[in-house]
Amino acid sequence: MRFLTLLPIVFLSVWLISACDLPPASAASQEADSTTREIVLREGLALPPVGRAGRNAIHVDALEAQIVAGRWSGPESG
Repeated sequence: MRFLTLLPIVFLSVWLISACDLPPASAASQEADSTTREIVLREGLALPPVGRAGRNAIHVDALEAQIVAGRWSGPESG
């Protein structure tokens, strides 16, 4: 049913794109060749993974371990 509600939007989008007056492909490629420049990356930042995905055979949650051991106390106001 949701497909039927999206159908007019898709049809209108395709119609608007096809109605645009686009330059010929050869003219567009010649223009792109003369204006493109190579981008050289000289610096970067690499970050280590921030977590793990997947399942574990044992629990590895530090907060859960404190609760089970009876050492966890809730936050206090103030």
